[in-house]
Amino acid sequence: MKRTKTSSTTDVDKRTKTKMTKINLYKSLTSSKSLELEEPIEMTLTEERVLFENLRDEFLTDDIDYEVCGIININENKEFIIDKFTKGNSFSCNQRNNTIIFHTHPNKIYPSVEDIVKVLRYDDIKISYIISKEGFFKIGYDSGISIDKKDIDIQEIEQHVQQYYFMDGTYKGRTYNKSSMNKYTKGFTRFMKETYPEFYMKFYVFI
Repeated sequence: MKRTKTSSTTDVDKRTKTKMTKINLYKSLTSSKSLELEEPIEMTLTEERVLFENLRDEFLTDDIDYEVCGIININENKEFIIDKFTKGNSFSCNQRNNTIIFHTHPNKIYPSVEDIVKVLRYDDIKISYIISKEGFFKIGYDSGISIDKKDIDIQEIEQHVQQYYFMDGTYKGRTYNKSSMNKYTKGFTRFMKETYPEFYMKFYVFI
């Protein structure tokens, strides 16, 4: 694996920087180097929960209405870490591409059409996580092929991906409902696989 310098924390405000240095999982923000993932090494569900529950507790509180995003790499001890951390706004967050990327959703649970299209358009993204207060989505499309945006039926994808907003018990897509979420993820994945067989999407609720 090639080595790369960790990005600076200039994108993160002072309050965020102070909090993050207290958490061991975010060492990449202050360490001199990290190992960048070149192969899709997947985390276990336990590793995912630990990483994202810490992220939720710090950046999905009631007083924070902006998204945060970044990439996931490993450090020299082969531990998964948050890297290239960036603060966005209430509806978006710009991040560089990587094997594994993530961002938070402070105001809703379900993915946006942009979240889905991104994994289709860039073959260097193998896994994309979306973290909300109640759980996280794991979205992947590991075909090895980048799809041109003009070849993606964005309008049709948008119609399907927004269905969770209208489902029972979700309060316009803001909260988790087990029955609606199961129906939503199965239905949307089935729809996507008709055109993109390698696509998958799962939701994991925080315990």
